[in-house]
Amino acid sequence: MQYKPTHGAMKVIYREPFLERYTVVICTELEQVGAIKYEHLLVVLDNDARAPVYYVTSEVNASAGQFGGGSHALCVFDGSGHGNMGFSDDWASLEAFVPAAFGLVQKRFGAAAPG
Repeated sequence: MQYKPTHGAMKVIYREPFLERYTVVICTELEQVGAIKYEHLLVVLDNDARAPVYYVTSEVNASAGQFGGGSHALCVFDGSGHGNMGFSDDWASLEAFVPAAFGLVQKRFGAAAPG
């Protein structure tokens, strides 16, 4: 995967097998190292390749105060690029982010994510 979130240290709060060949990992408290601040992150790892194949992120909307649209964006990285799934203040909350992220994983992989 060429285009993916850039971050430093993070706190892993969840790690579970998914389908037969993947692992789902959820992280929070990500250290910012680039222009984009990630609040939370879900990554689907391919166990055989030992590499990420799909990300869902909660990205801080630095322009929210100026342009509105919610404090965070729910975004995906699917190997072909970056997609914004919408803005909301809800994506700042881990409790709101996790079910939304699992829903996107289910849509992408055709199976409910663990959890």
